[in-house]
Amino acid sequence: HMLVTAGTLGVVTEDWKILSNNHVIAASNQGKTGDPVIQPGRYDGGTDNDIIAALERFVTIQPRDAGYNLVDAAVARPLEPPSAYVTKDILGIGRVAGWTDPYVGMPVYKSGRTTGASRSYIIDVNATIKVSGYPFGDAIFTDQILFDNPGMSVIAPGDSGSLLVTYVGNAPVAVGLCF
Repeated sequence: HMLVTAGTLGVVTEDWKILSNNHVIAASNQGKTGDPVIQPGRYDGGTDNDIIAALERFVTIQPRDAGYNLVDAAVARPLEPPSAYVTKDILGIGRVAGWTDPYVGMPVYKSGRTTGASRSYIIDVNATIKVSGYPFGDAIFTDQILFDNPGMSVIAPGDSGSLLVTYVGNAPVAVGLCF
């Protein structure tokens, strides 16, 4: 989103929609349908001339005192023709071929703006966490997937929006959305 410094556009779906985080492409609930999405982000030199998509919808993030959240997610529609602006392949991962349920010990991978393609393993699939830094303060998320992140080597600021995947055979399949 034009108001956000940096983030990762996680995956392009089969119907050419961009899935990322609300706090990346919807500016933490501040975005409106049709708002421009730029690539690269402002922190990496992106300007008003770098529009690649328009915000389509997002799941509203509830502040801590208003309830729990399950996701930090948003969807944008690329400009036409979509293939001129985005690709369905994730850099260093490939094209996602479906999804699967997570389990403790599952090997997982993601490709993000800051740390690139990296590998970890799941340590919890039912975590409740407090996330700080939203414009409205803290938010509580339940039923979250946690993975090992020693020294922020797997995920760091700017990687938000990355798709967490595992491999079934040689095919990457979605497990969750990182933030």
